[in-house]
Amino acid sequence: MNGLVVDGEPHIHVTLATPGGALEEGCTAYMRVFFAEVSGANLSHRRVRVNVPGMGEGEVVRLEFG
Repeated sequence: MNGLVVDGEPHIHVTLATPGGALEEGCTAYMRVFFAEVSGANLSHRRVRVNVPGMGEGEVVRLEFG
């Protein structure tokens, strides 16, 4: 799991595996979450309209620097 919190809104990416993935049966997976505040970075969210063939139209949130 990794991502950013911008303007109080989380922008997080998570990777998951199905049974038979990277873990063997009986393994225990632990997740740790760390937060770090970075000053001086000017980040914002902008909604962008998209049209994906075979999936339709919609909106995505784009993270912008600057």
